[in-house]
Amino acid sequence: MSRTPVTLTRLSTTPILEPRPDVQWERGAVLNSAVWEENGTTSLLYRAIDHETGWTQENPEGGRYYTSVGLATSADGIHFDRRPEPIIPFGFLGGTSEAQDCRIVKIDGTYYLTYCLYDQDIGLPSPGYSVSTDLIHWEHRGELVPFAEFGYNKNATLFPERIGGRYALLHRPEAAAFRHLPKQQFDWRTWSRGPLTKEADLPGVTLSFSDDLKHWTDTTVVIKTRENSWDDVKVGPGAPPIRTSQGWLNVYHAVDSAHTYRLGLALHDINDPRIVLKRQDHWILQPELDWEKHGDVDGAIFTCGALLREGNILRVYYAGADTKIGVAEACVEDFLKS
Repeated sequence: MSRTPVTLTRLSTTPILEPRPDVQWERGAVLNSAVWEENGTTSLLYRAIDHETGWTQENPEGGRYYTSVGLATSADGIHFDRRPEPIIPFGFLGGTSEAQDCRIVKIDGTYYLTYCLYDQDIGLPSPGYSVSTDLIHWEHRGELVPFAEFGYNKNATLFPERIGGRYALLHRPEAAAFRHLPKQQFDWRTWSRGPLTKEADLPGVTLSFSDDLKHWTDTTVVIKTRENSWDDVKVGPGAPPIRTSQGWLNVYHAVDSAHTYRLGLALHDINDPRIVLKRQDHWILQPELDWEKHGDVDGAIFTCGALLREGNILRVYYAGADTKIGVAEACVEDFLKS
């Protein structure tokens, strides 16, 4: 008997978090939030953008944008109150570096916030991380995954616990050929139709292990693109993996040839996440509402955080068109058990 695919249902057709035109550091966009739930409070650690005058999606060189990280809290996970100032302001990481697209886990009482460490002047991103004990005050620890070793790498999330005594990381190092390209020579919209033809060069969800969060080994691509599918151009990490009794639940993102971003679902072995036990053929969320289709990046649904509630309700916080934040959920009991 075929299983009905998991499809997320939006809890609101309007965004739960939007830019605030009167607040400079988040007047341009809010997006791609990490999520943490503890002691009855849901916290979103969201990316906030200040668009400098002249910047538009069609004319990105017309001005700059600046990223900060804001914190919003809620008792019901839908209606949020925001702190007036960012918890990680632009410049906190030094120079023109910023923290993009945060994911959060808690290991041994310490919060680990991973993000795309991006320098506005240099470009060519790599994962970085900060630590905290209270979600408000953060200590930047620097680069998490060496650019010199893994190359262009925008997405990374730790597993919420050590596996076999080691830290485990999902990330997406892209082709080694990009490592030494000047920023102006890299165009992500055309790379897949350029010189890259080998499967090994296609971006995929990649698993690596480390004893010290500095040196990464046993690297394996665990989720690859699928030809002629909604995830045929590239796939990458989304939310941090969620432990269940059946395995690690993995909400990932994927892009097709039309540059539409959607979310997918996979399940990894609890003891050896290199093993993918199942992967749903159908996407779980795609852009459908106007604010999900039109914004800074048209036609994009992206997530950096999800929760499993009551043991089988997957709640996903997502960005629509890289501009606003929404929330959707679905029961995943059949997916986990079948």
